[in-house]
Amino acid sequence: MRDYFYEGIKRLDWGFNNPNITAGLIAILMVTVWILSRMHRWGFWPALLLYTGLAVCLIQTVSRGGLVAAAVSGVLLVFLTPRPWPKSRWIPVAICVTGLVGYAFWHGVASRYALGIVEEDRSVTNRWIIYRNVPAMMVDAPAGWGLKKGSEAFHNFYQPEGRFERYGSLVSSHFTWMVEFSWWGRAAYLLAWSFLLLLCWPSGKRSWYAVACAAWVAFATAALFTTMANRWVLWIVPGVLLLAVLIERIHPD
Repeated sequence: MRDYFYEGIKRLDWGFNNPNITAGLIAILMVTVWILSRMHRWGFWPALLLYTGLAVCLIQTVSRGGLVAAAVSGVLLVFLTPRPWPKSRWIPVAICVTGLVGYAFWHGVASRYALGIVEEDRSVTNRWIIYRNVPAMMVDAPAGWGLKKGSEAFHNFYQPEGRFERYGSLVSSHFTWMVEFSWWGRAAYLLAWSFLLLLCWPSGKRSWYAVACAAWVAFATAALFTTMANRWVLWIVPGVLLLAVLIERIHPD
């Protein structure tokens, strides 16, 4: 098993052989644990404890994509949480988030989050080179490039001259499949995601759906920055939540 490091700091992996995939899973779990607070009012405290522990693990992956996934899904979950928010809830959360920011600086990984924004970073630059060619690759292949052939097409026809990096995918589950599918497949893919999120969108009587919706948003966001949707284990948690939503919608009583 390969170890990954950032400036001498070992990145948490959990056996996926890719810290970014690990971070994607952690981001999903970070919003999922809040189901405890929807099950019982005292569930807030174990949920906050688990969230904090998982956030520490996320920081140790040193993954920017995972951080974005956790942030986007977390903000969505807060937005969908019924208000008003009592001080006994939002103050502990604010303290927890502040402590996590401090931990990121103390651990020495906070500087990586700024790379690619304030200065050039190879990981971000390489991704951008791929992502900006995705629209052209889709237009040039209306029937799709074929499953598992997207990266080969990029290397053969779209990679800038003088660059020799090799990839097994387009470093994004969404972009890889959108390039490899036909236009019908692309449309079906987007419709499937739209329907899934609409299905999980909460209502007044089904506020716990917010957790399922946030978990899928975490999955979708993380998969935007790394190829992770081909790992079946990552589908388990959001899949179970979706199944619970479907069961309640079919049998509301």
